[in-house]
Amino acid sequence: MKGMATQLAEQGYVVAAIDYRLSRPGRPSWPTNFEDCRAAVRWLRHHAGDYQVDPNRLVALGVSAGGHLATLLGTSSEAPLDSASSTETSARVQAVVDFYGPIDLEGKFASRPLPATPVGLMLGDVRRSFPMRARAASPLTHLSADAPPMLLIHGRDDQLVPLEQSQILAVALERAGVPHRLIELDHATHGFGFHVAQRSLLPEILAFLDSVWNVKPVKLEKTSGN
Repeated sequence: MKGMATQLAEQGYVVAAIDYRLSRPGRPSWPTNFEDCRAAVRWLRHHAGDYQVDPNRLVALGVSAGGHLATLLGTSSEAPLDSASSTETSARVQAVVDFYGPIDLEGKFASRPLPATPVGLMLGDVRRSFPMRARAASPLTHLSADAPPMLLIHGRDDQLVPLEQSQILAVALERAGVPHRLIELDHATHGFGFHVAQRSLLPEILAFLDSVWNVKPVKLEKTSGN
């Protein structure tokens, strides 16, 4: 992620790398992991002036589990999962770049609610409540026409999160009338960044973001110093 952040920063983007609660055996992270992400967006928007950030042009980018949470930021409503929490600052994002994140936890992954699986670790292996928690944690559940434009990137040989997950989301986005693009990469497995084989994905990501807000960021010039 450091390399990806550096490349985006070199193109004039402010990059905030956030932390969120991780799952452990017997300690599921849902839904606090997602609330951590929403808190980070709210914090960044609240402090936008301090970092010369345009609060109306925030994009969530994530890979794998991070892609899942980034897509949730784009599909979920403003209402917090914890009804006791409230804020006046919006947690909405204006674009999503999702690298091979799981989308429908009810379907493909609900058939394997075992503690050893990543989804089981995140949601908790509680048989009676697992379907309800899987539905709440699925970006597909919350998708509406209000979702921001999305760029989906997935390898055709991904054995951990099947390509079908991104394909399902692309179909749903099409039906909802949400601008989107799905990039399917031949021979790519799970776990890659901006470069796959001889292909650089950075120009395509930048082109997608330019198309969202039609304003190119100021590109930083590299300087040398002592």
